[in-house]
Amino acid sequence: MIAGQGRTLEQKKKLYHQIATRISSSTEILINNVIIVLLENNGLENWSFGNGKIQEPKHLKK
Repeated sequence: MIAGQGRTLEQKKKLYHQIATRISSSTEILINNVIIVLLENNGLENWSFGNGKIQEPKHLKK
């Protein structure tokens, strides 16, 4: 996963647990075989969601 920075350690723990639980409950993959890597990106200038332009959403802090 790639995401912007800003989540707390507690939020990440809950996210990882929820992802692993959902995968293991809906597939044959065991929960202990789910590996998650979160790569955090710290700048709005590192995102583009179309038109070849830098993403600058108004609702995010600069």
